Amino acid sequence: MKSLDQIRAAFAWEKVQDAITNKQLDEYTVLVKKFPAMIATNGLGQAMAFLISKAKMDLEGSVETGKVQGRVFTHVQQWLRHEQGHYRGPYAGSDRKNLIMDIYENDCLAYRQAQGEALAILGYLRMFAAGCKNK
Repeated sequence: MKSLDQIRAAFAWEKVQDAITNKQLDEYTVLVKKFPAMIATNGLGQAMAFLISKAKMDLEGSVETGKVQGRVFTHVQQWLRHEQGHYRGPYAGSDRKNLIMDIYENDCLAYRQAQGEALAILGYLRMFAAGCKNK
């Protein structure tokens, strides 16, 4: 059985490889370094809304992943909905197209747990992106 940190690390590694494949590593690295401060300052909901505004959400509620902001939004959303291993957070398994409604319709405890998980996964994304960038 894997620990939650091992699951986070494997997930983050896969997502950083996605950024490399799409030739967005430099922009991705800058954003995942800055994004935890945005969350700490403004809260998870507002920070995720910022990413949506920059990525240009479509009418179905999907975020354009061609832009680096959309890719980071999608990666955080995927982690918060991740059902593998130990993490069974408040939004895990949600079938909504967009995390924002889950964030605003849940209680304060769920919000804080999701914010903590978002910061935890961003820590791994930041480490792996910075490590790959230095090669």
